[in-house]
Amino acid sequence: RDRSIDVTSAFRAQIKRFMELPNFDRNHIAIRGDYREVLADNHLQYDAVYADPPYTRDHYSRFYHVLETMARHDEPVISTTAIRSVGDPRLSRGHYRVDRHQSPFCIKSKAALAFRELFSGISNRRIPAVVSYSPYGVESANRPRMLTIDELQQIAQDHFRSVEVRPVEGISHNKLNLSSRNVRVNHHAEVLLVCT
Repeated sequence: RDRSIDVTSAFRAQIKRFMELPNFDRNHIAIRGDYREVLADNHLQYDAVYADPPYTRDHYSRFYHVLETMARHDEPVISTTAIRSVGDPRLSRGHYRVDRHQSPFCIKSKAALAFRELFSGISNRRIPAVVSYSPYGVESANRPRMLTIDELQQIAQDHFRSVEVRPVEGISHNKLNLSSRNVRVNHHAEVLLVCT
């Protein structure tokens, strides 16, 4: 259903919506960079870190690559997929950039190290962190998380004096796939790790 939406009309409607929002006159900066480099840059000053890393094998770039292309204002090479029944490679179904970002938080063999580097970079600055993550009910058919909450908490405790896990009440994840693949959730959809 989503693929049948007219992209131009949807884009114009959203631009109109954003143009009607009030302007804020505050000093903000936007940074596009690797979290390790940003945390190591001593020229950047901030008082706390809120992190919302991915927690399944689905890379965020799967959903945001179009926005990245708009922000870069470039014309990227589109990745291709070899389909056996057709023979020749075809453009990927999602029209992904060849150079789309692949987060280490989404790779099982790299997720623990990515969190160690995240927590280490934040604790080196001696500032608090709030990390949003999603627990995983092993009994459910949900997609497994890269790390359990216990594993994540243990890594955080190696870097912070206090780590508190707080469930976020009253939210559930938006399912962006077929309703037949949506499964029942018997646990909190999000928890916050408050690290000080």
